[in-house]
Amino acid sequence: MIKDKHTKIEHYLFVYGSLKKGFDNHIILKEANYISDAKTINKFAMYKEENKNYPYIVKNESIGHIIEGELYKITSENIWAKIDEFEGAPNYFKRINIRIKIKKREIKVKTYVLSNSKSPLNQKPLKSWVENSIKLNINFDDYYRYILG
Repeated sequence: MIKDKHTKIEHYLFVYGSLKKGFDNHIILKEANYISDAKTINKFAMYKEENKNYPYIVKNESIGHIIEGELYKITSENIWAKIDEFEGAPNYFKRINIRIKIKKREIKVKTYVLSNSKSPLNQKPLKSWVENSIKLNINFDDYYRYILG
């Protein structure tokens, strides 16, 4: 059977960084179906990509953490193609299989890891990605005093 980019499929994707709801790149998942918050079964070390606003994970049971993220159902090859293009797969990030836990169930899903990645010496591993490029450092009291003179 030949599949085109519009073929109906059903696979699951675990996201842990800038693709999560409320983050810069979540728009990429607008055609995917959010299922639930989720956590990895195995421990990974999550690091911020140098000079970028997104993380990557490395499987590392000794210094890693259970990674918190979100689970999405992907229902077409077209959606996978868009996500792969965004992730630079398979050259920059690659799609791999991992096991996650949602509620009390464990399931096998896909996620993206940085190709040829390793743990940087200048960073401690993160448990969850909370950084977003839209940062408001506003002290509203000072702002209103300034406006009102």
